[in-house]
Amino acid sequence: MKIQTTNSRFFRARMAACLGILALFCPITSTAQQAAIGSSVLPQFVFGDGWYTAMYFTNLSGESVSFPVSFYSDLGTPLIVPSLSGSSTQVTLTPQGTAMIEAPNVGSLKQGYATFTLPVGVGGYGVFRQSNAGGQDQEAVVPFASSSGTTSTLTWDEKNITTGVAVVNPSSSTATIAITARNAAGATIGTSSLTLQPLNHTAAVLGAFPGLSGVAGQGGSAEFTTSNGNVAVLGLRFRGSAFTSIPPTTGATSQVVPTFAFKTGRYFTPSTILAGKGAIDITGPGVTDGGATLFSLAAAPGADRCTYPNTATWFVGPIANNPLAARLSKVGITSAAWSYGVGNGGVCFWGTNDLLGFSQIGNTLTIARFTSGADFAAPVDQITYTLGTATAPSATPVSSFQAGTYRSPGTILNGEATITLTGPGAAGGGTLQWSLAAAPSADRCTYPSTATWFVGPLANNPVAARLSKVGITSPAFSYGIGNGGTCFWGTNDLLGFSQIGNTFTIARFTSGADFAAPVDTITYTRVP
Repeated sequence: MKIQTTNSRFFRARMAACLGILALFCPITSTAQQAAIGSSVLPQFVFGDGWYTAMYFTNLSGESVSFPVSFYSDLGTPLIVPSLSGSSTQVTLTPQGTAMIEAPNVGSLKQGYATFTLPVGVGGYGVFRQSNAGGQDQEAVVPFASSSGTTSTLTWDEKNITTGVAVVNPSSSTATIAITARNAAGATIGTSSLTLQPLNHTAAVLGAFPGLSGVAGQGGSAEFTTSNGNVAVLGLRFRGSAFTSIPPTTGATSQVVPTFAFKTGRYFTPSTILAGKGAIDITGPGVTDGGATLFSLAAAPGADRCTYPNTATWFVGPIANNPLAARLSKVGITSAAWSYGVGNGGVCFWGTNDLLGFSQIGNTLTIARFTSGADFAAPVDQITYTLGTATAPSATPVSSFQAGTYRSPGTILNGEATITLTGPGAAGGGTLQWSLAAAPSADRCTYPSTATWFVGPLANNPVAARLSKVGITSPAFSYGIGNGGTCFWGTNDLLGFSQIGNTFTIARFTSGADFAAPVDTITYTRVP
């Protein structure tokens, strides 16, 4: 079989590495150790042999931000980008500022993917450029993808057009990816399977996958799904000397309430509710490993005793990645107008463990209640708060951490990563100390395997100098240090810890050096 285009060299290069076999499934057995996978990926990053890649970022927030971008090869090992003098770079954005990363067309072809965690209010995209001798350069804009997805669909057209596909498994578990091709009528015309080891990447022509030759001359869709690990997909379509991107459809990544819509601080009820003395403090954002961003609230000190809700936690991101996805699905809640979470009404109004929706426009925060005895598909009550001038508390309350045994989700080490939390103990300087260790029966790759952190004012934290050096000031975490163990993360990593209910989140701020924003996260759940 011959590829019918001269413009798919970085897909054909992958096949050439397999001695000309178009199946592309040459063995991939290497697994990267201690890789820093962010919440987003650019599934294809290519340069050399006629190809150039750029990445653009814009900061829509009013705060300066900084975050690392890391590059990995097909085998999940660090990909050296000569123009960056390494396999990672730090992006710094001023308020409303922009930045660009470039990998020029120099030398032989190199490919892999890029990964990063975008701070609150930051967005962007990638650009591919192909240079043809004697012809005009061609460019295509390509979207970023979530690193926590489990399904992705491409709409393709193979009528005198060639479809290229880049696939990444950005997780710590092996992903067996089922590929189903359907024609324009929705009928299945081919199936295939691809196994990618943790953090691995591959790229090929769609019709070259075993079992998918039937796509030739037709149009339709290709669904990539995995029940273990994660998958991120990007498509490109080539025709003659021109090419463009095929944005994937994930089913739940658009029209979510943007993270930067929520603002931390103190909010007050209107004068018609509790005489204007209902007050709440909002803190965040925190992070989870499911592609959602966490915010929380609590009744403010001195607030009316009937303030409601008096505690709540909610998650910003695709509904499918919300920890409450099953509860939302059960009653048919699909609206992207809200970010969803749970809360408690307090002593006067609403209930306990209520299903709540959160939305913010400007300084106005609206909280909708979807529970009244049972959960409902539409709100049964709501309350509106307005942002005031006071700031939220500056330290994670010690009461948020709970001693006990915690387990990873099924998508990480098959749910066998297990840790034991102990504490609190006094550490001096107005701080309290907590610690964790891998449980005796835990998977040997459990990470972190040991850690210690401190709850209290940042200035009194034993790692205060290290935090200050990289500009970490967020109260969303309590900070400490930890060791990754035998498989992932590193030694003496700077870590952040946060707990809401039974959900315990650990953020890693170190990857070779310390950074101001998390480079990776993992979430554990307390075992009853």
